Amino acid sequence: MFESRNNITGSDDTMSMVVTPFNLRVQHDGTGARLTAIDYVDPANPSAQLWQIFDPTIYKRRLTYCSDTDDTEVAEATGVYDCYGYFRDRRRYLDKQIATATAARERADVVERARLDAEIQAYRSRIYQLELWGDRVSSKLQTKVVWQFDANGPQTATGDLGGTIDTSQPWAMRFWFGGWDGDLMIGYMRGTLGAPFVPA
Repeated sequence: MFESRNNITGSDDTMSMVVTPFNLRVQHDGTGARLTAIDYVDPANPSAQLWQIFDPTIYKRRLTYCSDTDDTEVAEATGVYDCYGYFRDRRRYLDKQIATATAARERADVVERARLDAEIQAYRSRIYQLELWGDRVSSKLQTKVVWQFDANGPQTATGDLGGTIDTSQPWAMRFWFGGWDGDLMIGYMRGTLGAPFVPA
């Protein structure tokens, strides 16, 4: 979850938010290899909710440290290079869905007609939101927001890893979130885990 609570923690405007909770698991079912790591926002009080922490210096390291609004890596990852064209196509798709549902409504019984009415209204609401927010929606499609911190909680490494991972040293987490589609409410994430490793 991206915690902001209307800028009580972090900042919506700069996309500077804390991802909480942070529980990482990397697992390979074939070999049985499994890595887990936890990072606490406040290691002195692991059960504290972010909004209960009044000193922002405690969670500063968990805020984003980099943000880009026109990132080529995001475009390559999502395959979307023309943000405006992407949402123009979405508008055409929604208009087509409305036309199809409207035609079906003419032949429907009372129950089905009510369902189609709700479906049509949902499509119209999505169009309204896209038109209302405009650039605020399209500009997020190639935005990249980056987090980087070392895990401060327990770490485990089990199974056939081809070597030994040191769980006594903090593992480095670096990941980004981008490609945010405000209509479909989906995005893209990519990251790396850095852990001290000695091959067998």
